[in-house]
Amino acid sequence: MVSELNQTPKAMRTHIGIFGSANAGKSTLANLISGQEVSLVSPVAGTTTDPVFKPMELLPIGPVVIIDTAGLDDNTELGSLRTDKTLKQLDSCDMAVYVFSSDEDINSVKKNLLIFKDKKIPVLAVENLKGEKPRQEDLGVKKISADLSEKASADIIKNAIIAELSGKDEERSLTGELVKQGDTVLLVMPQDTGAPKGRLILPQVQVTRDLLDNGCIIVSVTENNIAEAINGLKKLPDLVITDSQVFKKVNEIIPESVRLTSFSMLMAKAKGDIDRFVKGASAIDSLCDGDKVLIMENCAHHVLKDDIATKKIPALLRKYTGKELDIINVSGQNAYPDISGVKLVIHCGGCMINRRTMLSKQDYFEKNNIPMTNFGVALAFMNGILKRVCY
Repeated sequence: MVSELNQTPKAMRTHIGIFGSANAGKSTLANLISGQEVSLVSPVAGTTTDPVFKPMELLPIGPVVIIDTAGLDDNTELGSLRTDKTLKQLDSCDMAVYVFSSDEDINSVKKNLLIFKDKKIPVLAVENLKGEKPRQEDLGVKKISADLSEKASADIIKNAIIAELSGKDEERSLTGELVKQGDTVLLVMPQDTGAPKGRLILPQVQVTRDLLDNGCIIVSVTENNIAEAINGLKKLPDLVITDSQVFKKVNEIIPESVRLTSFSMLMAKAKGDIDRFVKGASAIDSLCDGDKVLIMENCAHHVLKDDIATKKIPALLRKYTGKELDIINVSGQNAYPDISGVKLVIHCGGCMINRRTMLSKQDYFEKNNIPMTNFGVALAFMNGILKRVCY
């Protein structure tokens, strides 16, 4: 649909999770903030079973996604599974809103708030008055009290959320530190069987828009037209951004004086801690016969004959290391297989997840003493040009 072209991808939205005990008023709050009936509201505890996502604009913050979750105290037959799904949402939340009833046990509230502190997630506590008077108990976080059945409470809560988010994490430019207005940037974008028919992949679209916002002049080519494009310019490009799969070929063509990076390197910096990705890539040199390497993709898709995750990277890993490696491929945002014995994780660029999700994954593997890198960094490392690449 044409209208979808103007929609902000979920990965580029600020994620606001609504948490609390069953029947505290989470779904009521989600509806109140969005101004729509996005979640089913019922006096029956446990009505919300799976997370409900609602994209919206919250000015002046911009595009956000509201996540309504199941109760943390769900004691139904499937309660533990629902609670696991709820807690999993913490990995993607830029901010949490914790809803509790005015008659709820305050010690239970304090205990649950520690979950967000441990995850280092900014949290706003909302006391749903339900006709009661506000309690003066210090919860250790910012708290507001409001009757969620009143529409007038919407502005109070939205203003509190805006105040909590303002200045927390400024929007990141993918190329802002590498370019200036008027720079000429050459984009190398192979159109192989992995490229979607009739359109560009999301990182290419996002980088192109970012360059336009930074006032750059953009020249786009496939890997077969690089020399012709450079020769047709009055001066050498200020920057070349390539698909990581043709890193080596592009590096051999462009002069050493021209700065080089990749879409995946830019995504790695925007989505996660690129210094940790670079450090993780060095683990490739320590791989031995039989070592497990976990290759993770956030998106599930049909595997093609020259697929980067299941074909190209495994082949290059085995060629570079000269080792018989046990390579495991998984896909899907919440795919976490058994990691026992894993010596290295190589993750995709993460164009469909937000920064908070990627950082959570990096933290998870770091806590388990498993090095983690990403596609672009790994390819640059194995092609011997990581020190040449800028980011």
